[in-house]
Amino acid sequence: MELHPIEAGNFKLDGGAMFGVVPKSIWSKTNPADTNNMIDIAARCLLIEDGNRLTLIDTGMGTKQSDKFYGYYYPWGTYNLESSLKKKGFNYMDSPGYDPVSVTGQVASGANVICFTTGRGSCFGCKPVPSLKLSTNTTMYEKMSEDMDINCGSIAEGKENIEEVGQNIFELVINTASGNKSKSEINGYGDEEFNP
Repeated sequence: MELHPIEAGNFKLDGGAMFGVVPKSIWSKTNPADTNNMIDIAARCLLIEDGNRLTLIDTGMGTKQSDKFYGYYYPWGTYNLESSLKKKGFNYMDSPGYDPVSVTGQVASGANVICFTTGRGSCFGCKPVPSLKLSTNTTMYEKMSEDMDINCGSIAEGKENIEEVGQNIFELVINTASGNKSKSEINGYGDEEFNP
């Protein structure tokens, strides 16, 4: 198995908001702020390649957001998901940011399992294919464990590394593609999520 980090773009966020109660004198050593207290953030996806199987985890910020949205995030640099995937020899489908429409496009393009990242706890399913929900933070995962399939927040907590969580996701995708039900399937979510 090979794990490929995929650069999906760069943006800026307020350093104080990102690090909360951690003093600036500490976080600024590794994340220097500009004159507006903004720090550089990289959006990276994970491409898992195992034989003939490819799994892309997350998709970055996308290109369908409003100017107002981008005004908050200050995108910069030359990296984007499309060019980064092409460098690895893969194709890219650009779709709207609205989850049901975006996932419908992925399913119509041949996706057999959806890996849906959420930090807010979207109760999402897509009946034509299983939808695996990957929680980006442990607090939300614990509050919604009946609907979340994997806790990726363990990376930020230092309990697991990216490779370990990537392996867990990969194994879950294989098991789900082999017939095990996702939490959204168990809960019956997804009847209204497919938007042709």
